[in-house]
Amino acid sequence: MHERLLSDGGVLDAGRLVEHACELGLDTNRFLRELSGHVHAERVREDLRSGIRSGVGSAPALFINGDPFALGAMPGDALLDAVGRAMP
Repeated sequence: MHERLLSDGGVLDAGRLVEHACELGLDTNRFLRELSGHVHAERVREDLRSGIRSGVGSAPALFINGDPFALGAMPGDALLDAVGRAMP
C-alpha cells in the first residue's frame, strides 16, 4: 500500500484509499471499519511527532549516520556523495 500511496501524487481521499485496498486484495470491510474508526490515528500521530523530533522535514526521508536527508529535495549525486562519505 505504501508504494501506491507514494506514487499516486498525494491523493489520499477515502475513495482513492478504498480503491487501492480493493486492488490489493485487502479485506475492504476491515479496512473501511478501521479507516472510519481512526484505529491507527494515534500511531500515525506518534510517528509524525517522532519524525519531527528527529529532524525530518518531509517524506520520504532517510538518515545517513544520523543526518536526515529528504529524498525528494536532494539530487541523486548529493545522496551518493553522502553515502560515500559515511562509508568506512
